[in-house]
Amino acid sequence: MANCPICGEQDRSARLSAIVRSGTATTTGHGTTQTSGTAAIPAPTSFLGPSAHHATVDSVSHHSFHATHTTRLAEQLQFPYVRPPSQAAPTIGLLALFLPILVTVEPALVWIGAFLLFFAWLWSVTDLPSGVVILLFLFAVGFSVLILGFLLSLPVDSESVEVLLTALLCVACAASGAALVVSGRREQRHYVQVVRPAQERAWTVWSRLHYCFRDDALFDPATGAVGSVRALPALLAQGGQGLLPPR
Repeated sequence: MANCPICGEQDRSARLSAIVRSGTATTTGHGTTQTSGTAAIPAPTSFLGPSAHHATVDSVSHHSFHATHTTRLAEQLQFPYVRPPSQAAPTIGLLALFLPILVTVEPALVWIGAFLLFFAWLWSVTDLPSGVVILLFLFAVGFSVLILGFLLSLPVDSESVEVLLTALLCVACAASGAALVVSGRREQRHYVQVVRPAQERAWTVWSRLHYCFRDDALFDPATGAVGSVRALPALLAQGGQGLLPPR
């Protein structure tokens, strides 16, 4: 513990890491649910007609649970960790770049592959449940089949329409794939050169910060800087320098 610069005491101060650790609890467990009921089970037909007998049916289901509980103060004092950028986007971009090659095998494979890659990308960048993404994928495929069937039914050369649409799709796949690869690599480079070094410096400051429960204030014993809980991001960005005591 360290002396608070405001009250000069250390009996009510603690490191942020200790407060976050003590204010976070994880609960896990397993359970079993058993249900009983009566079901009518058909019996072989006799000369008196179909018959049935009743039997007791028991079912047992096993389940597990995992929950994390965090106090309000521990949540406010947590280290603002920034996750590394996902590799899903550039990987999907590379696959999209090679997707037009499937035209030499079967043009329909380009359409199926494009839909799969698009919804895989959608799944990777959103919080949508997998069931919702699958339903959207099936809806998009069905809608596209209807549109394609309508275009092929027009009084034009159907083969020319199919070739034109497939060519446009190949161009779109190549363009979007290149964009995903370039943006993904740019984001990765920015994380390595800017975000990660800044996080390492911020972690050094956060590891030594203390919180005084009496004055509801953060302080850095190494620099003497003091700030409110809401000033934590600024305190980390400034390296524990230049903050005034909370009013």
